[in-house]
Amino acid sequence: MRTSDPRAAARPAALLGDQRGAIAVIGLFAVVFLVGVLYLVLGAGRAIRHQERMQDAADATSFTAAVVHARAMNLIALARMVKLGVATAQEEGGAAEVVRRAADRLEEVLRARAGAIALERARALVLPDYAPPAQELSPWPAPAPLPEAPGGAGEPLGGEGFQLRLVIRGGPLDTLGERGVRTAALMADEDAGRVGALRAALSRVSVAQAEYYFDGPQQEAPMLWHMEWRARLRRVRFPGGALPPELAALSGAWGEWMVH
Repeated sequence: MRTSDPRAAARPAALLGDQRGAIAVIGLFAVVFLVGVLYLVLGAGRAIRHQERMQDAADATSFTAAVVHARAMNLIALARMVKLGVATAQEEGGAAEVVRRAADRLEEVLRARAGAIALERARALVLPDYAPPAQELSPWPAPAPLPEAPGGAGEPLGGEGFQLRLVIRGGPLDTLGERGVRTAALMADEDAGRVGALRAALSRVSVAQAEYYFDGPQQEAPMLWHMEWRARLRRVRFPGGALPPELAALSGAWGEWMVH
């Protein structure tokens, strides 16, 4: 006659009541969640640093271009004072004529080439300090020649002729944060959609605006004869609501971006 083992009958009940290893299961899910949070924190930090460097590059290059324009206006004022000094001293002869011609030529070159010189200086001396992520710059719209009669009957101070806008194009934003989301979702196939694509496109572009202005009496004659031209950053405003080509392609998605 076979007898049942009481210990074998007690095993299922003991197994159901055994709580050993329960923390391991909870810990597994907690580790996956914490890894996702860590990825998101690192991704957010990289995104903030990326955007700060892009905006710093736009601010620095725009301000540099405005400084070059202000210095060009100061050199024009200096050239005019030199010509006035030669005329006042009533100097005649070859030397005086050479000085006058040199001053006229300097003013002519500065008026025609100040914009190109400013962009070359910003591209060669400032932009490399912010690479990566900044890669290239372009003016929008193209810089206007230096005004011949600022104020009065000419271009008013603060007008579009004194504004400089530079668009910085850079590399893509690191996708570390998005990888973290997929890790937290157990590698689920998550599609960022149009909003994600817009965010990625915006991370490659930065815009800044600066102006050069006369820091003295707002009259036409003093502005042309005093070396008091300065530069400053301004809040970005697009003339007529038009956008640079780098942003115009994204204009149709602004509404969706704002909603999200």
